Amino acid sequence: MAGSWSIPLDRVAQRLGMRLDVVARRVTLGLAKDAIQKTPVDTGLCRGSWVHGVGRINETLPDTEDIAGDVSITRITASYNTTPVASVHYISNNLPYAVALERHHSRQAPHGMVRVSIIELLTEMDVLVGTVRREYSLR
Repeated sequence: MAGSWSIPLDRVAQRLGMRLDVVARRVTLGLAKDAIQKTPVDTGLCRGSWVHGVGRINETLPDTEDIAGDVSITRITASYNTTPVASVHYISNNLPYAVALERHHSRQAPHGMVRVSIIELLTEMDVLVGTVRREYSLR
């Protein structure tokens, strides 16, 4: 899928006072699950085509109809669990029309899937960081 985003998880973990592996898992798998669940469903093929890559984009294209998204979530979780946390993780969908869906070509996902999931994640992290700062009187 064209386009990329990067979230510096080491800094997030430091700000939250959490271990990097915990933050990385929650962010990576949470973002994947959110994007999958936001993927428009017709046959389920697009929802079933999400994959995980480590160090590079996984270019495989699963031929899986996954209306609920559970197959993709399970596939990505299994792949993530076999890799070192201190890696660059990629969540991608290699269907040719996935980019069009991300770019507002679906009534089911008029604002895309990944970009909306990232905005929601960043908003949640801002709220969490703000809460931690207030609770511990941090700047």
